[in-house]
Amino acid sequence: MKKKITFSIAAIALAGMISGCGGGSSSSSSSNNANTNNAASTKSVKVVDGYVIGANVCDENGVCASTEKDGIAKAAYTDTTLIATGGYIDINANNEIDDNDIKLPDTFTLKTPAGKSVISPLTDLIANGADANKLAEVLGVNKEELFDDPIATNNITLAKAIQIAYVIKAQDKQAAFINKINSYNISNQNSISTDLPPIGEQPSNTVSQEKNETNKTEATTDLPMFKANTDLPPIGESVVTTTEENTTQTQAQTQQTNNQNNQNNQIAMSGSLDVFANMALGLVDENAKTLINTILTSTATNSLELEGSIATEKKQLIQKTQNEQNEQAQEQNEQNEQTQEQNEQNEQTQEQNEQNQTINPPS
Repeated sequence: MKKKITFSIAAIALAGMISGCGGGSSSSSSSNNANTNNAASTKSVKVVDGYVIGANVCDENGVCASTEKDGIAKAAYTDTTLIATGGYIDINANNEIDDNDIKLPDTFTLKTPAGKSVISPLTDLIANGADANKLAEVLGVNKEELFDDPIATNNITLAKAIQIAYVIKAQDKQAAFINKINSYNISNQNSISTDLPPIGEQPSNTVSQEKNETNKTEATTDLPMFKANTDLPPIGESVVTTTEENTTQTQAQTQQTNNQNNQNNQIAMSGSLDVFANMALGLVDENAKTLINTILTSTATNSLELEGSIATEKKQLIQKTQNEQNEQAQEQNEQNEQTQEQNEQNEQTQEQNEQNQTINPPS
């Protein structure tokens, strides 16, 4: 009996050891699964205006991280709008903050819609209400290109569009620009008649052809033919030849005109960076116009080269914008102080009136 008890205790102890090992394995497995899930939920987000480092990128639930190398922030972001605030445009692309870089105002924000991994002045337009399809139509690009990194894709057109969008943002003209984008209508941009045939299709010249055919018939039937053997062509044949040449020349000129008009029509219909820029030029001040024209005419072959070529003007624009904002803030503060003083005077007057009524109550 004693032996049996001893065996039972040993069995229980062994079972406990097995259970303990099993529990440890389960705990370890749960921990590994949790780590895997956390790793899977971490998302990389890139801020592009050039690459922006030192920006604070947050989702709508308050999950935040700072951008580091190549403008990338990593965090367990939820599928919501992402907002980048402040930071430095890394002009020389050395992934360090130095004197060459452009410091963005601490209040400067850029957004991108939920589910996107690139934040730029273009995505900011969309996140703030611009129709992505219309915007792509204006620029003459595919919709998904609007969310690309122009440095990685070496897309100089997209890079220029991002810089122009930045100017619009810095000038506080984004709302007006978004209205222009959303009201854009391709047909309104085309002053060429839509009745023109497609390129390569023979233009319809039925009336002129019928008239020329009539002239040809009259010339061949009404004029007599010489029977004499002479080097001069018969009168009737001479007229026919002249009429045919005129008809051929007319048709050739008409075809050439139609081809050119159709080509112009296709350019106007397709949208372009120029269309995008012209919308902006009508909203911004002279300094910003100069910068936009510099962007458009730049011979830079990539985004980083473009960013470097306009860095000085961009810094000046930021400084000018900050000065204007500071002046506006100062004026607002002065107005608030004046309003406060006026309110205090009104209160004092009211108190005086109440005291007078107490001393001299109305009869």
